[in-house]
Amino acid sequence: MFAATFQTEEEQDRPATKLQLAPVERALLRLMVNGYTSEEASAALGIAPSETCSTLKQLQTRCGVSNFTRLIVLAILNAWV
Repeated sequence: MFAATFQTEEEQDRPATKLQLAPVERALLRLMVNGYTSEEASAALGIAPSETCSTLKQLQTRCGVSNFTRLIVLAILNAWV
C-alpha cells in the first residue's frame, strides 16, 4: 500500500544555504531586498526586464522555493545580500 505524504509549505521550501550566486544575481537580489521593482532593478543593472524576470525565476528554482517572497526571505536569512 502507498501512504500519502503531505508536507507543509515550510517543508516544501527548504533553504538552500550553500548556493553560489553570480555577481548579477547577488546585485539583483540586493536591489529587490531594498524595495526596487523589477523594472527599477533592470534599469539600475543595465539589463533587460525579461532577463531580470528569468533570473529571478531561475533563482527560485535553484533555491527550491515556490514564490518570490520566499526567495527574498532566503536571501536575507542566508546573508546573500
